[in-house]
Amino acid sequence: MPFTPAVIKPVAGAGTSQTSVVNDGAELETLARAYRKRRTASRTFVAEEFMEGQEWTADGIVSGGELVFYGLGEYGASCLSVIESGASLRMRKFDPHTERWAYDLAGPVVLAALTALGAPDGVFHMELFHDPETGQVAFSECALRRGGALTQEEIHCKFNVDLGEAAVLCALGDRPAPVVKVRSGTVGSSYLPSRAGTLLSCPTPEQLRQLPDVEFARIDQPPGMVLPEAFGATGERLGQVMFTTDSVDLLDQRVEETQSWFLEHLRVIPHEVVTRRLRDWSREVVGADYADVLYDPEGK
Repeated sequence: MPFTPAVIKPVAGAGTSQTSVVNDGAELETLARAYRKRRTASRTFVAEEFMEGQEWTADGIVSGGELVFYGLGEYGASCLSVIESGASLRMRKFDPHTERWAYDLAGPVVLAALTALGAPDGVFHMELFHDPETGQVAFSECALRRGGALTQEEIHCKFNVDLGEAAVLCALGDRPAPVVKVRSGTVGSSYLPSRAGTLLSCPTPEQLRQLPDVEFARIDQPPGMVLPEAFGATGERLGQVMFTTDSVDLLDQRVEETQSWFLEHLRVIPHEVVTRRLRDWSREVVGADYADVLYDPEGK
C-alpha cells in the first residue's frame, strides 16, 4: 500500500458507514472479503491516507466557477470516531471575525479543491483535516450538494445564508447573491442520544426548544420505531438539536445538559423485555389493560 494506515470507504453516499481503518494489505483483503460476504450494496471503495487532527467542514456556494460564499465549521470528533464509539455527532460553525485564523488557513485549500474539481455552479459540502501541531489543512472530500445533519440550519442561523434557496437558483441558471449577516456568538448542533429498543415516546421539538439556548430541534424517528444498539452511519439518528450560545464552552455545557435531560425523558421498550412487562406498561402508559385473561361465561 502507498500509505498506512489508510481509511477505506465507499466512493459516495454512505454517511461514514462501511468506513474502516486498515494498517496493511492483509487487513485490506480481510475487510474486502467481509464486505463481500455481507453482500454490501456499496461495490466501489476508495482508500485515502489516514489524517491526524481535527475534522473541519466548509459549506458554501459556487457560481460560474467562482466561490460566492462559504462557512467553515468543525466536528466535535471525527465522523469515523463517532461511528466507532457510538457517541453523538456534534458540529459547530467558526466565526469569521473572532476565528479569522481558521478561514485564513482553510480558504486557499477550499478554493484550490473547487478549482481542481471543476465545480461550476451549485452548493457544496467539503470536509478537511486540520493538524494543530503543524497548522496545515488537508483536503478530505467534497460533495456538490448540501451537507447533512443540521448543516442547512447552522449556515442559515450563523450567516443568514439559505443553501437550499441557493441550490434552486443555481439549478435555474441564476447566480445567488446571499446577503451575509454573521451572527455573533457560537452556533452548533448535536445528535440526541438514544437507547436500544422500541421507541415509546420522547420529548417533542417544542419541548426541546424551551430549554436554555436551544434554537431549533427535530425528531427524526417517530414513536414505534425500533432503535438499534448503535446507529451505523452519520445519517442515522433519533433527533437533532441546534444551539446558539455566547461561547464554545457554554455550547459544550448546553449539549451535555440537553442530552442528559433528553435521556431522562426518553421512554424505550428494551429488546429483551418479556410479554408480562409489556402488559404492565400498557396499563401504565396507554391506560388500558391487555392482560391475558381466561374466558368466564358468568362474568361475560
